[in-house]
Amino acid sequence: MKFLHYMPIKSDLYNGGTIRMINESSDFNSNEHAFFVKYPVGIEDIDNYNNVHLKPSISIADFIQFEKDYDYIILHAWSIPYTQQPFIPKKVAKKMIWCVWGHDLYKLYNAEINGGIKNRIIKFLIKTIQIPLIKNIFAICYSFPYDRKEIFKVYGSRMRAFHVSYDFGHDADTLISEAKGKRQSNNLKVMVGHSSYPFLNHIHILEKLKKYEGEALEIYLPLNYGDMVYKDKVKKYCETYPIEVHILEEKLSKEAYVSYLSNIDVAIMDFKHQAAVGNVYLLILLNKKVYANGEGIIYKGLKEAEIEIFDSRKIGEINFSEFADMTYEKGSGQKWVREMVDLKETKLRWKKLFDYCKAEEENRRI
Repeated sequence: MKFLHYMPIKSDLYNGGTIRMINESSDFNSNEHAFFVKYPVGIEDIDNYNNVHLKPSISIADFIQFEKDYDYIILHAWSIPYTQQPFIPKKVAKKMIWCVWGHDLYKLYNAEINGGIKNRIIKFLIKTIQIPLIKNIFAICYSFPYDRKEIFKVYGSRMRAFHVSYDFGHDADTLISEAKGKRQSNNLKVMVGHSSYPFLNHIHILEKLKKYEGEALEIYLPLNYGDMVYKDKVKKYCETYPIEVHILEEKLSKEAYVSYLSNIDVAIMDFKHQAAVGNVYLLILLNKKVYANGEGIIYKGLKEAEIEIFDSRKIGEINFSEFADMTYEKGSGQKWVREMVDLKETKLRWKKLFDYCKAEEENRRI
């Protein structure tokens, strides 16, 4: 049995954690797995694994060769261009397993809730090219349980769907023990977004937060990856902003980032599609107050799981004491996230997927 993993998204935490887990855990046979990464993982020992290969781009010819060389092709995010999708042979598609990244599952959702010619074109391409192709793939994997609804809604209830978890590299208790941020003041520390992408609506939220000018408040903006042009726009806006702003631009290690989050009190994720799940999990695990868009997937998914989550649309309308109130119930959220990120459970979920694939392959050969 041979699995090919293609990782087109630059994420040291996710890619590195997944590669390390499969290579170093006795639960898996590393000889069964090959990893092709679009970008260097950035972690020396992982980049030096014999089964990790740098592949900046993938062609139709590559997919055809993968089909010959491997039993399953695991795509860690759907990144195949619309121009390539019509030319993917059916026998290649049948070996594909798509591990949802977040935004890739919700492109149709975004196109439908946003107007304009561009979104109408995207919707047309998804419905006429992408959906017919994906309906032929072997399975779809998700890390955020609410995504299962969107998978079945778009691709039908017959689609195989597996819950596989983010691998944070440690269990929940270890992650919490790594949270060593030291408070420099008693001000409420508010983080807006987790990167420098336009969908995080930084300026829109910063405008809302102006209502709390004069309160004991500091704002933190992690802008250390994403859209650099957009980052400069946000930085320019902050030059005359009336509340103290701290902008993070340097890349952090996993341990340093967990420490950074531990110093935050409130985090605001104002977007409607699914994204930043790993960040939201960490924030809840660290007992931080999370605001998400009340019309969005993160908000709806956590509400469905009966976890306290707050509506970012109300920021600026509610008074500061309500915005900053930290006396809500936190136990159920932390318990739920522990189950999502537990290292043992993460391995079991991946093993369940691989074992199912092996059984299906054996049945085909009988």
